[in-house]
Amino acid sequence: MINGIVFCDLDGTLLTSNLKITKQTKQTVKKLKDKNVEFVLTSGRSFRFVKNISNQLSDSDFVISSNGALIKNQKTNEILFLKSIPNKLVLKIFKLANKLECDAFIESADVTFKNREFETEVLSEIINTKQLKQILKTLPIIKFCIESYNKQKLQTLIKKIQKFKEIKIAHMSNVLYDPLAPCSPNEKFFIDINNKDVSKGNALNFFVDYLNVDKKNVVSIGDSCNDFSMFKISGTDVAMENSLNDLKKSADFVTKTNDESGVAVFLEKFFKL
Repeated sequence: MINGIVFCDLDGTLLTSNLKITKQTKQTVKKLKDKNVEFVLTSGRSFRFVKNISNQLSDSDFVISSNGALIKNQKTNEILFLKSIPNKLVLKIFKLANKLECDAFIESADVTFKNREFETEVLSEIINTKQLKQILKTLPIIKFCIESYNKQKLQTLIKKIQKFKEIKIAHMSNVLYDPLAPCSPNEKFFIDINNKDVSKGNALNFFVDYLNVDKKNVVSIGDSCNDFSMFKISGTDVAMENSLNDLKKSADFVTKTNDESGVAVFLEKFFKL
């Protein structure tokens, strides 16, 4: 019987600044099994990236990726939930990204693509508009991540995307959400585009019902703007010390930073591990 679920974000939360998991965090997450508490990674990242991190923890069968657009059993590869972007808007987003000379990272459930040569989180094929049209005949696209070192280009794209009612900006760089947020001199900015009904909160709702767990026994841990929706669902909300100020204000607890094993510090105390 599952006594509770911990939904945990990756970047800025579970992962350190150099995208590692501390030894303390790995050991702490494994101890949750003894309490019959499920630990589910809940990220804006692609399924393949999240699965790789989950395998390092050797924990839950399940992962939530692409800002909640996809829930999969990573061991059976069963898709429990998927919400895609309408095909006509996939093509419009792709063309807008090209026109603004931005990098576009395109996700389906299992395969990823990109519009030009740039570094991506997982190996991805470069495609053009004609190839994308062919892909759409068989694969639903669940998320776009558009990146640029030019913040103004992404702000222009945000205004254009907001005109389409069937999609939304599900996540963005902290400094795009809050101009006062810390920003490194050579930071590459990003926005995530999903179906309008996609959010981590909606994914949590689905998953809690799927496992039949009382929401009061749900813990959410995050640091960024796509984590607000999780806090609306969970019984206990935890923000990292390095979180957006607005998220820290809305949290029940604030733990140490991601570079100080903040997730482990909270879990050890909260669950008396």
